[in-house]
Amino acid sequence: LEVPSPTFTLVQAYDDLRLKAAHFDLYRINTSSEVDELGLQDALNDGIVLVEWPDRISQSDFSNRLMITIEDISPVRRRFNIEGHGSWQKKLERWQLCAQFMQQMNQNDPVRRYLQGDASHRRYERVQFKDRPGILMDMPNQSDGPKIRNGKSYSELAHIAEGVVPFIAMTKALRSLGLSAPEIYASDRENGFLLLEDLGTAVYFDMAVSGRNMIEPMQAAIDVLVDLATRLNDKEKIDKLNGYILPRYDRTALEVEVELLIDWYWPRIIGTPAPQSVRTEFLQLWQPFWTELSKQPLIWTMRDYHSPNLIWLPERQGTARVGLLDYQDAVLGHPAYDLMSLLQDARFDVSVDTQTILYDYYWRQIAQSAISFDRQAFDTAYAILGAQRATKILGIFSRLADRDGKPAYLAHVPRVRAYLERNLSHPRLKTLKNWFDHHLAN
Repeated sequence: LEVPSPTFTLVQAYDDLRLKAAHFDLYRINTSSEVDELGLQDALNDGIVLVEWPDRISQSDFSNRLMITIEDISPVRRRFNIEGHGSWQKKLERWQLCAQFMQQMNQNDPVRRYLQGDASHRRYERVQFKDRPGILMDMPNQSDGPKIRNGKSYSELAHIAEGVVPFIAMTKALRSLGLSAPEIYASDRENGFLLLEDLGTAVYFDMAVSGRNMIEPMQAAIDVLVDLATRLNDKEKIDKLNGYILPRYDRTALEVEVELLIDWYWPRIIGTPAPQSVRTEFLQLWQPFWTELSKQPLIWTMRDYHSPNLIWLPERQGTARVGLLDYQDAVLGHPAYDLMSLLQDARFDVSVDTQTILYDYYWRQIAQSAISFDRQAFDTAYAILGAQRATKILGIFSRLADRDGKPAYLAHVPRVRAYLERNLSHPRLKTLKNWFDHHLAN
C-alpha cells in the first residue's frame, strides 16, 4: 500500500487490512482535547494505531506501546530504535528469540507471511526459503491461566499442552505409522519454536465452506481413525511416545472442561453467576458418565480432529492423503471422541444425513478390520462425549468472547447447541437433558 503521512487530514484509516489500522499525525495538535476529538481512543479499541509525533500526547496513557525512533545517520541510511512498553516488551523479546531460531536455518531473509492460527496462544507463519516452504510454529511454554485447583492451572488439569514437547512426540509417533503429520525441520524446545513441513492450503474447512463435495476427504479422515484403532492395540506402544507419556483423558480433565459452561456460558445467557447448588447438581449428573467412560477401550485421541486441522493431500496414497495438524493436546481417550469431533464440527454444518452416512461408513470399515467394538456401548460413548464436547465448546466460545475479546466465535454457538441437543436425545442422557431443558433451554 501507499502510506502517505496524514499531515493535513491528521488521520488516515485503513479498514481492509487483517487488522483495522489508523495512522495519526499529531504535528499540528496543541492540546489533548484535540486528540480526543480525532477519536484516537476509539481507533485503539477497534484495531492498531500508528502515531507520528507522539510527544504531543501523554504516553503514560498508553502503557502498551511500541516506540519507534527514526534517526538519519547519513544521506542514504537511517537507524531505527525500537523499544517496547507493557505487553510490547514481551513481544519484542519473543521476536528476538524467533529471529535467532530462524538464523539457525542458514538461509538469508526468508519471506515470512502471517498464517491464520486458532484460538490458542500459538502463532504461525508461512515461511518461504530459497529451496522449500515451511511453517513456523511459535508456542511459548506457558499455562492457560492461573492455578485454579489443587495447585494446577486449567491447562494442567485438562491436559492442554504447555509447550512443544507433546507436539514433537506425537508428530514422531504419527509419522512412524505412515500418517501425514508434518516433518519437523528444526526445533527449539526450550523457547517453543518449530519449523514444520508445509502441507499446503487445501484445508478441509475451506473446502467445505466453498461448497466442495467432502465425502471422499471425510471418508479418508475416517480411514485414519480406523487405522489407528486397528494398529494401536499394544498398551505400552500407545502410552509412551519417544519418552513422552501420553496422559489419559481422565475424569478430572473431562469434568474441568464441562465446568467451562457454568463459569462462562451460564453468566452470558443468564446474566448472573451460577448458584453453587446449580454447579453441584450439574457436576453430579456427569459422574455416572465418567465412570462409564473409564471402563471403555483407550486409543490415541488427537482431540481437535476436525476441519480446520485437516489438509487434503490427494496426490498421496491411502491414509497419507489426510494431513494432520494441531494434535499437541492428544490424550489416551475413547475411540469415539475423534470420530465425533470430525462429524460434529463446531465451525461448519455437518448435516444429520451426512453424519449418518459417515458414521455408518466408520462401522463398515471397522467390520472389515481386526478389531471389535461393542456397537451399543460405542454409540452411547459417542453421545456422552458429544454432549461433553459441545458443553465444553459453549464455555470456551463464551470465554473467548468475554475474557479474550474474540466475539467472532459466538457465531458458532447455534450450531454447537444443535449438536448438544442431538447428543442429549440419547436415552442414556435423559437426566442431563432435563437439566439443560430446565436451566438453559434455547
